[in-house]
Amino acid sequence: MRPIWDRISRKSWHCARFSKNNSPLSQLSAKEFGIFLMMAAGNKRATIAETLHISVKTVSNYAHQIKKKLGLSTDAEVVHLAIRHGLIKT
Repeated sequence: MRPIWDRISRKSWHCARFSKNNSPLSQLSAKEFGIFLMMAAGNKRATIAETLHISVKTVSNYAHQIKKKLGLSTDAEVVHLAIRHGLIKT
């Protein structure tokens, strides 16, 4: 299975989609955006790590950087942001 960031159509896809309204999501790299989506879907760090064939520590580092870039403190805020941008359904 290819990593999720390979399956997302390039960073330009989400940058183009979100830069129009100055979304904070446009700050994320393609890898960060893929992990953001998996976090927003409610996946645990271990599940994300297993899926992407990376360590849990690496996922935790990405999660920390994602939340820092987006000005978020918790995983729940990640989910709320994804909902506000129509990336996941409630």
